[in-house]
Amino acid sequence: PKKTFMIGSPLSDDSSDATRATVVNLGIQNPAVNWEESDKIYVWGQGSETGYTYNFEKFGNYHNYAAFTGPAFTASKYYLMYPNVDNSSLLPPTFDGNGIITATIPMCQKATVNSFDPRAAICTGATEGQNDTSVSLKHACAFLKITTTKPCHKVVIKPIGGNGDEMWSMAGEGQIQTSSSGSKVIAFPSGVPEVRLTAGGSMDDSQTFAAGTYLIAVASSTHFPGYDITVDYGLGTDNPHVAKNPEGGIQFNSGYI
Repeated sequence: PKKTFMIGSPLSDDSSDATRATVVNLGIQNPAVNWEESDKIYVWGQGSETGYTYNFEKFGNYHNYAAFTGPAFTASKYYLMYPNVDNSSLLPPTFDGNGIITATIPMCQKATVNSFDPRAAICTGATEGQNDTSVSLKHACAFLKITTTKPCHKVVIKPIGGNGDEMWSMAGEGQIQTSSSGSKVIAFPSGVPEVRLTAGGSMDDSQTFAAGTYLIAVASSTHFPGYDITVDYGLGTDNPHVAKNPEGGIQFNSGYI
């Protein structure tokens, strides 16, 4: 037997010609994105730590909604997560049985023009009850929009004033409080106070990526006093482009650019 959920994309839009890997409008908050047929999601049941992979089945009226089908099992509530990172270098997510999903925001993210690294766009959601099969997934991360003026090797973002503990984490293994009303990163068992954008999404920055606009996923937060942005155009370590905002707090809201 199979079970099917109708899933709203991380943020909705009526455009049917964009793909999930392309943000529809970078000029607005809560940018719209659409599903692709290769997408998969994780599904857990209340009270169980066992997760299942559900595969894309068909689009809804628009590509921001899609049906996902997988093994049928009974639970009082269901918890869902995108992306499914099987066959990825990232650790698979875990579930505590009661609303806490532990997943990894990649420290190294792949430069994807006019969009984000799909591995980094963690979205979670939950049903209202046992018979609810329609779920809206919410972004757990915030996004920084970076526009480079020429090909570069990497972009590195670090919080100013970080003292190395988890409260300064911008990426890494985070615990996401998940409910039908939203997603929020609440703790970092293994956090990293840095996020970097590279051509291949790894520490290897020998290749360059083209000039353009990119989104970098970071943990939502209200306590960063500021951050450094270093853009490496290959001019040498003494000539990086650096932006600082040391005055006042920086607020990163989930799902917002």
